[in-house]
Amino acid sequence: MMKAPRPLPDPNSLQIPRIESDPQYASLLEQQAALEKRLAAAQQRRLRAQSLARGVPPGRSPVARALDLLRGGEVPALDPAREIEAADREIHEILRPALMALSEQLEERRGTLSHEACKKVEAVHNDALRAAARAMEDLHTAFNVAVGVRARIREAGFEPLEGVLFPWLPPGAAILGDGVSDGKQFSSWRKFLEMRGIRI
Repeated sequence: MMKAPRPLPDPNSLQIPRIESDPQYASLLEQQAALEKRLAAAQQRRLRAQSLARGVPPGRSPVARALDLLRGGEVPALDPAREIEAADREIHEILRPALMALSEQLEERRGTLSHEACKKVEAVHNDALRAAARAMEDLHTAFNVAVGVRARIREAGFEPLEGVLFPWLPPGAAILGDGVSDGKQFSSWRKFLEMRGIRI
């Protein structure tokens, strides 16, 4: 005697913690955020040096800068070209390569954690696919019965009246097929399930 299928749970009831709860993944995210912040600062440093190289005060009007001098401020002895070169080295030789390497580590760790998370819910997911396959089998059988009933009425010489025997089936029902021998969508999908070891 076949065992009755387990009732399907509400997906919202599954205990799936956020990926950031993994300490290693969270640490990599923190490092990524810090590097991105540093990259933004280096880019601003380069923009300021470019402004100085063009003789344009970086974000301040000439009057405002003159008032700073009157208050005791000084013009910094900065070589814009060397500052741009230093910022470029920081951006292109250190920060961006580090961010790329860190992104690869994050993706690798995300892949590992994703596999572990998927394995935990695999049984529930496969049960849902089996239930869907059984429902499609039932759907095909039920529609065949309805078609057969109208055919029997017609064979007996009667007219299968639409007002009593509703004749229209969802178009998708015919496209799905019986899941066994017709080569339609359901049978193709069922073969994929069986290739993955998911038996109906």
